[in-house]
Amino acid sequence: MGAREDLREAARRLTGQGRSPFSPAELIAEARRLGSSYPDTTLRTFIVGPMCVNSPDHHAVQCGDLVRVRRGLYRLAGATPDEPTAVTRAPSVVETRIMEAAQPLEPDAWFSERNVQAAVVRHLAGERWHIRRVADTASRERGVDVEADRDGVRMLVEVKGYPASTYARGDRAGQPKSTPAPLQARAYFSHALLSGVLMRNDDAEARVVLTFPEMDTYRHLGERAEGPLSQAGIEIWLVDESGSLRQVG
Repeated sequence: MGAREDLREAARRLTGQGRSPFSPAELIAEARRLGSSYPDTTLRTFIVGPMCVNSPDHHAVQCGDLVRVRRGLYRLAGATPDEPTAVTRAPSVVETRIMEAAQPLEPDAWFSERNVQAAVVRHLAGERWHIRRVADTASRERGVDVEADRDGVRMLVEVKGYPASTYARGDRAGQPKSTPAPLQARAYFSHALLSGVLMRNDDAEARVVLTFPEMDTYRHLGERAEGPLSQAGIEIWLVDESGSLRQVG
């Protein structure tokens, strides 16, 4: 089952036991007892965002499995006649991508651009940012990779992965690359810097963030560039293998 299904079953069990309303921690604990293996951060993201029909407006996805009774307490939707019911419309492109981002990382390529982007989306959703845009990295969609806002602040995020050792597409798919990965990563870093400068130029008030997997090349370059970038109002985030983020500097 997926994370949403795990939590729905846990919510039904708690409700059947008369333990409603419940906190996210109680719901996660019950999901764990029933065998869910999803990270706590993923489960919590689903509870406070995608699954909650009346979540505050900083959440973009509202499927309607749960109702927020008051701060920190939830119960199954439809438990009383006057409560909101589940959303029946088809999810938007952004909502679909947010839901996909809430799934576990691909363990064999945690440093891929898609996984790094997913970690950013999960982090922002957990911090109550309203996700406005999630670019399709698979099709190399142009534009800002992740855009979000919260309390009148706009955030623009450029995401880069770490280059694989073999080609992923085209006639040479599966063949070793001639350019060493660390050298290619330096090129990725320079491309991200340009994107960051352009995003800063386009919006002087936004938070501009460059995000990379926490590999030696990116860590060293990020530490060297952090000073000048900080002066320009550009942040650097690193994502580790578990999907956790930290800011350089």
